[in-house]
Amino acid sequence: MKTIFVFLTSTFLLISCSGEKSGKETSPADSVGHTIEVKPFNPAENMKEGTNEAFHANGKLKMKGDVVDGKRHGVWTTWYENGVKWSENNYSYGILEGKTVSYFPNGQVQYIGYYSNDIKTGIWMFYNEQGELVNEDNYTKK
Repeated sequence: MKTIFVFLTSTFLLISCSGEKSGKETSPADSVGHTIEVKPFNPAENMKEGTNEAFHANGKLKMKGDVVDGKRHGVWTTWYENGVKWSENNYSYGILEGKTVSYFPNGQVQYIGYYSNDIKTGIWMFYNEQGELVNEDNYTKK
């Protein structure tokens, strides 16, 4: 049960920390055809240019990464409250690009995968808390 909780929590974090999308979306606002602009979620929007850090209530580092031109860029790392690394993702101006790794609270790798232009690609490997490979998913386009 703990493994499922950690997997779901990690998945939520990865999704909520994924790259910033470009473009505009509209959504119906009422029954008479008025629309409102829905701004894509940009987690870096309220962050300063350069290196950003956030901390847990206990003072330990929670997140660290760079913002360039208002977007995540380079390696972004998150940590659990106990100081163990939670995830590491690579961004290219707000787009997930390259290797992504997520860890269990005990420090074991939970999964390793790759992104190309914000899309999962290649072989993703999933492990249990003991470090044993339990699943592989192939995201290579055919």
